[in-house]
Parts: sequence; structure tokens; C-alpha cells
Amino acid sequence: MSETESKRVRRVAKAITVDLDLCKACGICRNLCPKDVFDLDERGYPLVSRLDQCSVCFFCEYHCPDFALSVAYRDEARAARRNGKPAPGKPAPGKPAPGKPAPGKRRSAKPAPAKPAPEKGGA
Repeated sequence: MSETESKRVRRVAKAITVDLDLCKACGICRNLCPKDVFDLDERGYPLVSRLDQCSVCFFCEYHCPDFALSVAYRDEARAARRNGKPAPGKPAPGKPAPGKPAPGKRRSAKPAPAKPAPEKGGA
């Protein structure tokens, strides 16, 4: 897995809702879906049959001429944080990532400036 793939947030579909009052059963959502999530009922309206296969690409929502579709999703990383687990590829809370400074630590490569010694009074 490349570094860019590990940083990408994976979205998981929670629900795809179809407003049957707006839908005209054109079938565009079914035809454009790259994961074949939809089936059609006996009247030609879309049914969400395979939600677990949805890649959350929003093709169906963006191309619906009647705005009858809505895709709800969650981020895997956010869901993991809510459950108290670190996100995939992330360190546990309170621990710095490998090669990263601890929170509140200096991040510069330059050394800290030397502080002058306090002068003793008594002259």
C-alpha cells in the first residue's frame, strides 16, 4: 500500500435513500452505478439491494435528474475514533506517530537558542 493510499479516508455507505415522490423510474442510477448496488422493482423504481458494495462515488446522486437520491456515509477513521480505537495507520491517542515529535515539543531542526545565565546581583 502506498503512502497516499494509507492517508486516504475510506468512506462507508450508511444508507441510500430514494424519494419515490420525486423519482420517475428512469434507471439512470442503476445504469451508472459502478458497483451494481441497485435493482429495479416491478414498477421500475430503484431498490438498494447491495449497500455493502457501495463505494460512495455519488454517481447516482449527482446524475439523478429528479434529485431523488441521497447517499449517506461515514468515514472509517471518524467511526474508529468514536469507538476509542485509533484510525488505521494512526498511533493510539497520546502517542506520537513514528518520526513525529510529541505534542508540545519543538518541531524545528534548529537547536533552541541558548539562554543567558542569570546575573548574580551584588555589585
